[in-house]
Amino acid sequence: MIWRLAIFGSGPVAHCAALTAHRLGFDAHLVEEDTAPLWTGPDPRAWSLRAASLALLRNLGLSLTSCAPVTSVHVWHGDATGTPLEGHLHFTGSRARPLAGIICAPDLRIQMQTHLDKAKIRRSRNPPGNPLVLRDQIGADLALICDSLWMAHLPPLQRPKMVSWPYGHVAFTAPVTLERNHEQTARQVFLPSGPLALLPLSDPRAASLIWSMVPSKAKAAQLRPDLAHQASVALNVPVHFDPTALTQFPLHAHHARTYVGPGFAILGDSAHRIHPLAGQGLNLGFADAGALFDTLARARRVGADLSSPMTLQGYERRRRVQNEAMYAAMDQLKILFAHNWGPLRLARGLGMHAFNASPLKTHLQNWMSEERALCEALIV
Repeated sequence: MIWRLAIFGSGPVAHCAALTAHRLGFDAHLVEEDTAPLWTGPDPRAWSLRAASLALLRNLGLSLTSCAPVTSVHVWHGDATGTPLEGHLHFTGSRARPLAGIICAPDLRIQMQTHLDKAKIRRSRNPPGNPLVLRDQIGADLALICDSLWMAHLPPLQRPKMVSWPYGHVAFTAPVTLERNHEQTARQVFLPSGPLALLPLSDPRAASLIWSMVPSKAKAAQLRPDLAHQASVALNVPVHFDPTALTQFPLHAHHARTYVGPGFAILGDSAHRIHPLAGQGLNLGFADAGALFDTLARARRVGADLSSPMTLQGYERRRRVQNEAMYAAMDQLKILFAHNWGPLRLARGLGMHAFNASPLKTHLQNWMSEERALCEALIV
């Protein structure tokens, strides 16, 4: 028996799910949103991917030649000019085992589109509607909902309850030009206005900048002709960009109380959204896809009903706890750098120095660079 899956979404998680389904012998039908893009022109975003996420994509056949390795990460707390106030966190990898890879969103999308076409996966475009009705029209056994646009159209009694909270920030992002080689180093400084990060791209003198701040300050910042100079001082790296060309989008978080229901499972942005300050959002989505297809592959082997919530509970147990742990870690990191009270500054500085010398730092570096299998079903 060939199980039919209806996969709803237009982003990397939906594309990854469709490619994984095809590779594992499921009959996949990808339903993408027929809606206007979030912005005009090229997508300005860049994704930070852990080694495990990159390994999953390579197992699906993507070459990722445009992916830039990150061999060093610097994090510090700064004043309004970016001058370090106390200590810093410094993570190091190597060329053979980088901490992460940075890939521009358009490059990843093009590669995934190419592989979707090569696999001849059925695709259609629809305005967001009830995914369960569309699942039945397609003749699928299970709906995988990967984008949050579809969630509002689930029947109210079946729609997973969400815990949502605003960050009160908007994010600026844009590709920027550097005056010197980035040396495969990612930088992040926590400023009074909000976190500012610089991610190295495949061109040694190109990077992606992301800066989050409260909306009132963001509006004023984009009118400042010296914003690039301010960012250069804060990051201690000369960067060049046009402030008026920065793309802005709001930041908020949500997390579903349950990931599965009768005939459907949710993953990626439909299940959770997190602050981009640590670049883990897409990594969590790929880990969801890997765990879900491990669950489906095991259920298929024993002849279980793939659409039953009882069958899908294994996926929810595996991912919900890990995603909650990441949320807690990000909230603690945000709180750690959000306050400037004297004793807290001193404790924070001492804590950073202690962390840099502790086994916990080595453990975290190994976790970042570990190429563990996110989907064991792909490699058995």
